[in-house]
Amino acid sequence: MFTSFYVQTNNFTQSQSGNMEGNIIWNGGSLLPILNGGSGQACPGLFTGGITWNTAPGVGIPGYAFRHDGKIDLNCPTPSSSKTWGQIKSKYRD
Repeated sequence: MFTSFYVQTNNFTQSQSGNMEGNIIWNGGSLLPILNGGSGQACPGLFTGGITWNTAPGVGIPGYAFRHDGKIDLNCPTPSSSKTWGQIKSKYRD
């Protein structure tokens, strides 16, 4: 589910390009367990990237209005543990 979604486009360049950005809350689907960061709670995500609606062969995808080139970043908490600097360095001295 998108909690916000923003699209910026232009009609004045030959490439007919723009960008999309939105905040996502994952709330279902068969892959939901791998998106929860191990906490059991769905992680929020950020959807970003460039788009084009140029339908020229080799640019557009038949049957689709836009072509998106972007990514989704998950904002899950990362588990950590306390270590001294010496303990960390010893991991790389073997």
